[in-house]
Amino acid sequence: MGFGPSTKMTTMHHYRCPIVNVVSSYDGLEFVGVIAKGVSDKQVDKERTSVETEKMAKDLGLDAAIVALDGWGNHHIDFTTVIGELEKNGIATAGLSFIGQQATFVATNEYVDLVIDYNKTEAGVETQVLGENSLAEIDAMKAMVELSKKMAKRGKKWDKKKDPNEKKEGKLTKDYINIKEVKFGEGNKIDGHTLIIDENIAGDALEGQERIIDMSVDIIKPGDYKKEANTNLDIMPIAGKKSGKLGEGETVELRGVVAMITGVEEAYDLQPANMGSCDGALEEKISFDKPGTPSVDDYIFHIDFTFKEGEGRTADGIITAHKIADKVIGKIREILKTYSGKYDETKDFYNIKRPGKYKIGIVKVVSGVGCMYDTFTKPDEPAGIIGGDNIRLGKNSPVFLTPNEARDGGIHSLY
Repeated sequence: MGFGPSTKMTTMHHYRCPIVNVVSSYDGLEFVGVIAKGVSDKQVDKERTSVETEKMAKDLGLDAAIVALDGWGNHHIDFTTVIGELEKNGIATAGLSFIGQQATFVATNEYVDLVIDYNKTEAGVETQVLGENSLAEIDAMKAMVELSKKMAKRGKKWDKKKDPNEKKEGKLTKDYINIKEVKFGEGNKIDGHTLIIDENIAGDALEGQERIIDMSVDIIKPGDYKKEANTNLDIMPIAGKKSGKLGEGETVELRGVVAMITGVEEAYDLQPANMGSCDGALEEKISFDKPGTPSVDDYIFHIDFTFKEGEGRTADGIITAHKIADKVIGKIREILKTYSGKYDETKDFYNIKRPGKYKIGIVKVVSGVGCMYDTFTKPDEPAGIIGGDNIRLGKNSPVFLTPNEARDGGIHSLY
């Protein structure tokens, strides 16, 4: 038991995180940031990392936390254990998990008393449709409403008034370019609202490695969803740092186009997946317009990998594919960094301190057991992987991200 296509949080889901968006909208609270805690194999490590997460939350001064999970089964042990550690040490929690009719908890404790089930299917089961059961803003809203009631019962009623003493720190500027057409051509460039991708963008991408024997890139136009694709390995935004490091400075993001990674092993057409692959016609295997999936109006820059036999079932094979994709997308990022045209929209984001308000954080229980069960944090580029830290190699200990690091693509999913 783990997770399937319908519940998994893609890198795009973390980038557009519905929970971050909802929690950020509460002017009467101080949103401290996101704690990413990895799922472990062994019970002793599940307990250790949960205690470490509680200690980090305490050190951050949290009064409350939203605890979110995109897996189930074994993952629920980490989920319920960390909720227990937070609650017994005075931090109020609201959980967000897929349950439905299929994923009742395999372990729980007396402190797990508020969990919002974000199942979206009538049958209440995991499916092979990417994003069909994904966590949405409505789920985060429900969690916040119920968490406020829990806090009020404990004598900590949330004040909705804005703090006059709030301080804005760590400015992050996001510039957006609306893309209305994507096509191949000579070199990478933006011409008006058209993104032109070098027809040889992946020419040397496989050099220096032996885990992947072939790859291809293509452009999928909006509505061209009868197209068949191998199982999904990730959906990502195309964005790059024009200045500053992740979580600060300036980021340029393309709207109207996303990147998609898919893959297959050379032998037997084996699809790298955990609980069911989502290979097939896109119209049948992707639930569009979800936080972690493309919009029906998006172009999809599709990168497909053929793994050497067995490599689609190894951590190093999957990581290699993601790093190659990051390098290929990096060639598009380069034109964003030097772009001198007009932006269609610009937004500023801050890490806001509110000294007189209750502090709330988000705890994300993410995968950290290898293969397609990995998570990287704080990469060099928004939603990238290169330069990031593998949570598994950090023994799944919690990692803290500021609100702006989370907004700027500080979590990369490999599942």
